[in-house]
Amino acid sequence: MNNEKVLMYEAATLYYDKKLTQQEIADRMKLSRQTISRLLNDAIRENIVEIKIHNPEKDREELKNQICKTFGIENCVVCSASSEDESIRRLMTVKAAVQYILPIIQKGGLKIAVSWGRTIHEFIHILPETGTNGNTVFPLFGATDHETAYFSSNELARTLADKI
Repeated sequence: MNNEKVLMYEAATLYYDKKLTQQEIADRMKLSRQTISRLLNDAIRENIVEIKIHNPEKDREELKNQICKTFGIENCVVCSASSEDESIRRLMTVKAAVQYILPIIQKGGLKIAVSWGRTIHEFIHILPETGTNGNTVFPLFGATDHETAYFSSNELARTLADKI
């Protein structure tokens, strides 16, 4: 193992395990704070350090069950988004929807009705292209007088069909 990787490991251990500040680590290792910052970034890039993000909400399953019971539905998806920014909330919603719906779409043999709007547009944009068998996609409503692509159910249905 080269010396640079050893330095990355030592800096990462002091920072993440011992909870020292970058300046405290710099003083201990007799390096500059900027060098410590670089070593910590390089440690992530070199897979010496792995950062994994976990959703802090533990009670989503309980909320999901309560929603299903209240509305008499078989299943639903509850996602977290604490941001006041509408685009971030929409992105978190869409990511959860894609994760839930993609395996269903991949099975094939579905008739998929597509509505319109920003969330549907973003869902189709984020949905990865996937090979499916026997799905039929059609617009749920006709076109509106809005010119923006996310208001055209015909265009959204075409785009989704192209992807799947």
